[in-house]
Amino acid sequence: MAELPKAPGEASNDPRRSSERRLLPLGMAANLHQSNGDTVFVTLRDLSDGGVCAVRSGAVSLQEGSVVELELIDYDDGARLQVEATVRWIKPGRYSSLMGLEFLETDSGLAAFIARHRSSGGSA
Repeated sequence: MAELPKAPGEASNDPRRSSERRLLPLGMAANLHQSNGDTVFVTLRDLSDGGVCAVRSGAVSLQEGSVVELELIDYDDGARLQVEATVRWIKPGRYSSLMGLEFLETDSGLAAFIARHRSSGGSA
């Protein structure tokens, strides 16, 4: 299996990072609800206190600066959490697109979700 391309700012010594990113279990799912009403399925590559890197099979019709609602899904415990995010960057690829999504607000539900899943993956 080919390795995913590195996302912008992915180096662990990147001074723009305010919190450590953690890899997530392969295939962690999320629904990305766009402002035009469309919903697309994405998988999450990594997670930090400030946002996620999402992978979409194929192209995306979003632009940097777009506000989306990300519905995080944990199929193991049935939990779903909805959080608004801003698209910070998009890196189209041949077969998939990477997106950097920054959370607009963090609350206790999001903090708990992040804490539960940080132990599942290694450092990004």
